Amino acid sequence: MNKRFCVLLGLVCLAALFTGCQKEYVHVGENWQTVHNLKGSENSFELEVSGPGTVNIGDVLEFTVRSEKSGRMWLVHVDTDDRVTLLYPDSESGSNWLDKNEYVTIPPRNSGQKIHAVAPAGPATVAFIVTDPDTELYQVLSGQNTTMKKVLEFVQTRPSWSVRHLVVDVK
Repeated sequence: MNKRFCVLLGLVCLAALFTGCQKEYVHVGENWQTVHNLKGSENSFELEVSGPGTVNIGDVLEFTVRSEKSGRMWLVHVDTDDRVTLLYPDSESGSNWLDKNEYVTIPPRNSGQKIHAVAPAGPATVAFIVTDPDTELYQVLSGQNTTMKKVLEFVQTRPSWSVRHLVVDVK
């Protein structure tokens, strides 16, 4: 009986250990849901992204991106209140061109630009979208009623694009 209890306790501890390490994706609204369900185009390509998993309000954020194809890079932020913000490019960024298979830092190092973690605290998602050279998202990202659904409906009309997202826990 004692041996069986120890084995059972060990299995429970292992299950807790492995399930506790997984980051849960939190759906906070329509924009989050849209990002979560989004798949790349039929001509989608490999897109690698990395960045912080947890940050404090005020911290500087930096992301690394590599795309299998050249194109335009767009970073769209959806906060825990389901608000959409274009993080990159901004009015100071200049070109958002991304050369294929090159690792780049967003914002570019030595550019003087910074992306800060801002309130509200909680899980936020950053969608990394690489589009073909002729696609401009500015027209659909401007305005107060921007939704990820509107942005992604536009992107989905393009022949070749890719998307990835990261969940960042803002403390």
